[in-house]
This record gives sequence, structure tokens and C-alpha cells, in this order.
Amino acid sequence: MTVFVYALKNQINDEIYVGISADLDRRLKEHNSGKNRYTKAFLPWTLFFTESCDSYAEARKREIYYKSAAGKRKLKNR
Repeated sequence: MTVFVYALKNQINDEIYVGISADLDRRLKEHNSGKNRYTKAFLPWTLFFTESCDSYAEARKREIYYKSAAGKRKLKNR
């Protein structure tokens, strides 16, 4: 099963949100419909980065990296 690490960006304050999902379309719709407590305050969100992983465990490691200071810097430079 392919699992994706993804990054979203909003236009209100250039906030970056990093998450993981096996269904990116569904997950983006959830974020933009206000179903996520953190992201509903900064609608709308756009998907600007994805990375595919072979397992949930691998995706979780990459998510942790992208949520770190070094990972956030890498995403901001995209």
C-alpha cells in the first residue's frame, strides 16, 4: 500500500501543515471543509508537496522529519 506524506499551505499566513494519508484527494477535502481542528481556522489549503512511501511506518518517519525545523526549512524553500 502506498502512503503519502503531504504538505499544505494556506494563503492567510503562509502556514505549512504536514500530514500523512493513503488518499490525498479525500484528505485535502477534509482539510478544506473544516473537519480538522487545526486547519479549519486557515482555509483554504492548497497541496504543494507529496512524497510516496511504501509503508505507514516509513511515512511516519518522513512526516516527523518534515515537521522538524530542518524539514520545514526544506519545504519553505520549495
